Amino acid sequence: MTIKKTGTSLAIVFSMLAFNAAAQADCTEEIDHITQAADNLRCEADGGLWAVKPIWQKAAGKGRKKQDAVGDGCEVHQSIARKLYEVRDFSDPDSRPRPNKKGTNLASGAAQSLEYGKFQAAIDSLTAIELAVDASVVNPDFGILVDEWNNNVDGDAEYWAARVKAFATDMKTRIDPELGCY
Repeated sequence: MTIKKTGTSLAIVFSMLAFNAAAQADCTEEIDHITQAADNLRCEADGGLWAVKPIWQKAAGKGRKKQDAVGDGCEVHQSIARKLYEVRDFSDPDSRPRPNKKGTNLASGAAQSLEYGKFQAAIDSLTAIELAVDASVVNPDFGILVDEWNNNVDGDAEYWAARVKAFATDMKTRIDPELGCY
């Protein structure tokens, strides 16, 4: 009788632990936030906000300004957005990488890593974003842009670059390398 009760108690404890781990590993909210941030950060071909006023300027190397550089910071925006989330285009038969049989490499970035439970890879992607922001040169012609999401604060390029870095840092703190999201 005692063995039965102990076994039942252990089974309940293990099932609670498994349920708790599954609840922690659910990263749906984080995936949504990261995907939305990637979409918001991309420069749009039709002259969207960042195409007119990119936060960064194209730079030659780590933090060095190209001589007579005129903007196209959209490349930096695109690079950071790819680290967050990017759907891969396999329309070119010679493209690399090619789609795998499982269909797990149809996208890349931190959100995709979270989708497949690769929590450390997601953390690494977010760390790469922090490093990319640190190595990029802000656009001196940016001016001021009101941050409607943060109490209408007037933000210059430094402010917006810091916001992107803070987002990556915040997402990293919500992910455990082994258990998933909090």
